[in-house]
Amino acid sequence: METSAQPRYFTIRAFRYGERDYEVGELIQLTGARNDEKLIRHLLREVPKDADLVECGPCEGLRTFINDTSRRVHVIVLMRVTL
Repeated sequence: METSAQPRYFTIRAFRYGERDYEVGELIQLTGARNDEKLIRHLLREVPKDADLVECGPCEGLRTFINDTSRRVHVIVLMRVTL
């Protein structure tokens, strides 16, 4: 019998979750925190099955984004912070 996979989500706004800051378009792993349902309603969208996910090279794949545009914005911000 097949079990349905837990839905994956990406952020539509930047925010802090737990000990980590998430950027627009970044995939997030929910931990079952008290306010997860509010996040799903207001700050997250489900990753489409046909999404072409992109990992961040400078972050060595530690961050994954819903599309290349979100990843590029992340890299630009990352470069500005580290300069």
